[in-house]
Amino acid sequence: IGEGYRDLERMEAVLQQSAVDWCLPRPVTLTNGPVTGRVRCIDGFPLTATISRADVAAWMLEHRDEAPSRTPILAGGADG
Repeated sequence: IGEGYRDLERMEAVLQQSAVDWCLPRPVTLTNGPVTGRVRCIDGFPLTATISRADVAAWMLEHRDEAPSRTPILAGGADG
């Protein structure tokens, strides 16, 4: 896992130095559920939080022009 995070840091450094307008959503544990429309940005990675791939995709499309931060952590609704 450590090498994966180091690679992520290197990739983000490249984006930060570029002229590209970027956002890299970080979803919690992904599921194959349907779109629910209940997506929230959270501060950390709770062990039991989940979000459907469909909700992540819908969120990305909805926020393609303006995201709340460069690296929002996405979780499902109140229980996700």
